[in-house]
Formats: sequence, C-alpha cells, structure tokens
Amino acid sequence: NIKKSDYLFGAYQVAKFWDRKAPIWICESEIDALTCWSRGGYAVAIGGSHISRIQLNILTQLGVRRVIDGLDKDEAGREGWKNFCTYVKGISTYNTKYPVNKKDINDLTDKEFFAIKIY
Repeated sequence: NIKKSDYLFGAYQVAKFWDRKAPIWICESEIDALTCWSRGGYAVAIGGSHISRIQLNILTQLGVRRVIDGLDKDEAGREGWKNFCTYVKGISTYNTKYPVNKKDINDLTDKEFFAIKIY
C-alpha cells in the first residue's frame, strides 16, 4: 500500500521542467499545485498540511533550495508551515500573505494570485 505521504505530487514535473533559479511552491492539494503551474510557478503538493520525511527527502534530492508557502491559510495549514520551517535544513522558506481573506490558492483569481506578497 502506498500512502500519500510516500510521494510528492509534481516531483516529476519539477525534475523535468523546473527553472532552478525559481522557488518551488509547497501546496496541500494537487489542484493548488496545478493552479500554481498554470500561473507560471513551479509547485508540488504534499497531500495534507504536514510534509513527511519522505517528501522532504524528495525535495532535497531534487535540489530544491527555496520554497514558498502555498499551504492553506487555516489552522492546519499554519501549523504545517510552522513545522516545515522548524525542521527543514538547507532550504530557504518564504512566507505569503494573500491580498484577500481566502484560505486556498485555488480560490484566488489570477489577479489575486499575482498580488500575493512573498516575504
């Protein structure tokens, strides 16, 4: 049995198409990752709010050195991002602030997505 924490959605696409100068969005759901890709970003989905050691290892093997917070803006997503930032080594993390009161990347319009503050 394969668990969702055993794979990283989008890893193949990152390995094949990623411009290494660009950061990678870390998303909860596959649709959020696809939304980032459709808007010109590079993204992976962890299938929940907390990244697993296996998924983190895949990111490291891909050579990812910069990630952007694309996790949901709810309690679980905030806790997951906090844990990610606490335990990740060798990867720079960038927080995000949405221009509107929405919790999910996929809920943002194109205009709202491009107005996300990354810091």
